[in-house]
Formats: sequence, structure tokens, C-alpha cells
Amino acid sequence: MTTYLKALSVFVVFLFVSAPVFARDYVFALTRQTSPSVVEDQVKQAVIFMTHQNPGDTATFLNADDLVQLGVFTIPNVEPFNDPRQLKARFAYNKALANRLMTFAKKAHPVDAPASSLPNVLRYIGENISRGKQVDVLILGSVLYHNPANPLLSMREGHFPSDSYLKAPRHLSPFSATDENAMSGMSVHIGFSDSAFLKGTPHDVYVKRFWQLFITRQGGTLNSWANDLSTLLRNIEENALALPAPSNFDGVTSDKLEIFYLRPAVISQSLFDRPVTTQPMSSHELARARDIEIGIRWHCTCDLDLHVRPSDATEVISFRNVKTAEGMLYKDYTDAASLSLNGFETVALNVPVDLNALTIAVNHYAGKWAKGIPFDIRISVSGQTYLAHYTLPAASGNGGADVTNVISSGYASRYTLLINPLSIIPVSS
Repeated sequence: MTTYLKALSVFVVFLFVSAPVFARDYVFALTRQTSPSVVEDQVKQAVIFMTHQNPGDTATFLNADDLVQLGVFTIPNVEPFNDPRQLKARFAYNKALANRLMTFAKKAHPVDAPASSLPNVLRYIGENISRGKQVDVLILGSVLYHNPANPLLSMREGHFPSDSYLKAPRHLSPFSATDENAMSGMSVHIGFSDSAFLKGTPHDVYVKRFWQLFITRQGGTLNSWANDLSTLLRNIEENALALPAPSNFDGVTSDKLEIFYLRPAVISQSLFDRPVTTQPMSSHELARARDIEIGIRWHCTCDLDLHVRPSDATEVISFRNVKTAEGMLYKDYTDAASLSLNGFETVALNVPVDLNALTIAVNHYAGKWAKGIPFDIRISVSGQTYLAHYTLPAASGNGGADVTNVISSGYASRYTLLINPLSIIPVSS
């Protein structure tokens, strides 16, 4: 937990060029939700960085927890401060602020459920400091959004939001990015220090992609994604170009507010990559089936949803109810090189299940496909994987409107199919 709490320390540098003197103005946004040593080190690096900047440059220090400005570090454009050799004089001029910042750092303390709100920090800078000017924003700390008041939207442990959260209004989504000018002119440099994921993993790729979309939809650019402060400061000084635009992983226009959960990295092989068998199972094995995984895969830019009810007495597992006592819905990726938000969904059950009582429903939620949507379904039981092919006849989605009724009544519709596991798994006589 300590490592994660250290990662929650958010550290922001904001730079803009103003005519005609081309002075740069920085903003360091600090949090006290970590150890004092972490914040003290950030303060020291920020102050050292600022003493080497140019006459006229300033740095606003921000309390990122409360969004309160702590003070402004200034390099006056007069003697002796405009002499780059006068580092001690520059520091002395700002000594009162430096002392205030160290006092702030000493009051830092780790908390059990720290908040981490990158959207609020970026919005504050856009609304109160940059206001449309050409800027560079540097962020060092946790990039995993977490609000203890609403843990269902947390980006920890492999979670990340669907793109629909970016399109939703503020009262429905903390990730709302509907103001196309809110970050106009801002070039953002993000330095993550989260131990929750490693660079290049599926979670890293999707978190990076999500924040890039959050920024670009509001007029800004993401220029750096690294894990150390020195790289970010160097990129700022070298005016690093914007990173390439993210691939359009989610091609479906949908209003579904969904939190995705990526399969843990300890899973070495996706359900969709495993060899398929036709080996029959006995009635006894079916009645006490273990290690069950159910997955669907499709190939159009449509949105299909998998709904699984382990028994009549249990909850349905779906995008509306990702985790229950019996199992969880995953996005089944172990390789970041071939990610897609569409085309894969897997439910893994962690309790023995009677396959005779298991309900599987597949719904056409969104998108259009004139001839119906073909899809594969795989069921794995105790390491044996079975495959079947189906087609959803509906040419367009219905937003899951009939799923509850289909599951409760046992009658399928054009939009929602019911699939009997025993039609996929052969039963021995």
C-alpha cells in the first residue's frame, strides 16, 4: 500500500509563452496524500529547476488536494536576478516561498483511501491559470483516478472507463470532456509513478489512451508519457511534439457508461487463444463444473454484451454488474500489441457451477450490421475449451432494453440470444 500511496503524489508543472518577452510561467501542483519525503523531494527539484530558468519566468505552486494556490516563484527581470549565474540570489528572493513549501511538505501524510483526480487538476489549470494561452503542463504522480466517495469509477486494479464517459455531461461523469476549448493551447506532459501497472502493459496502454482522449477532446495535446521527472522537464525544455493520436480502439458510438476490467497479467493465455476440444463431459462433471470461463468474440464495429447468471439464485454478471460473489466480467487481453475495446468479453467464475442451471445471454447493444452479427462463443471448463458459432439477427442495437426480460422469461429475442451451455459442450452417455 505504501508504494501505491507514494504513487498518488501529483506533481504538475505548467508553462506558457507570453509576448513580447516570451517568459515562461510554470505551475507545480502538489498533494499531501503521501509521505513527507516524497513531497520534499518534489519541492526541491521544482525549486532547483526554477532557479535555472530565464528572467521573467514564474512558477505558481498549487495544493492539488484543495486546489488552492500556495504562492508564486519569480525570477525578476532586473539585476542581479537576470544574470543566470546568480542562482543563490534567485533562491534568496524566493526563500519565503521555499520555506512555505517545505512546511507544506512536512504536513504530508499517507492516507488509506487517497483521492486522485487528474481531471479536476487539469480543469482548474485551464479555468484559472492558462485560460486559452499556449501552455505546457507537466504532471508527475498517480494517473489512476480514484475517488473514495465513488469507488465504482476507480481506475485501480486494471479498471478504466469507456469512451462514453468522455462524451457524457459533468453531472453524469467526472471524466466529461464536452468543452472543446477547455484545454485549448495546452501541451501536457504526464509522468506516472504508479506501481499498479508497467509501461507497455494493456492497462498502461488504455490509461494513456484515455487521458490522451480526455485532453485532445478539449483542445490540448499529450506530449509526454514517462515515469520520471527529469525526462518530462527535458521534454518541456526541448518543446517535445505531441504524441501520435491514439488508435480508434472503440469505433462504436454508444451512450453506455461502462467500466472495463482487464484480465490480470498472471493469465498467460487468453481464452480466445487456447486450443479447442470436442471431448465430452459426464453429467457429474457438468453438475459440479469448475474453473468456468465464458467468452464472446465478434469482428464488426458493433457492441455486443455478455450476460451470465450462474444460477437462478445469483446475480447476473454483465457490464452493469461487473463483479459478484461468483465471478467477474473481464476484457480478455494479455498482450498490449493487439488491443481492441470491441470484440472480446469474458466472464470468469470462481465457484463450482451446475451448467444445467447456468444462463448465458448475448445482447446487441449498439452499432449497425445489416445482415446480423456473427460471433463466436467459447466455454472453458477445468481447462477444456469448447467453441460454437452464433448470429444475432438484429441489424441494430437496442441498448440492452430487453435483456432482463429475456433472462427472467427464458424467451430470446432478435436483440438478445439465450445460449444453452449444453448445446456447446458434448455430454457423454
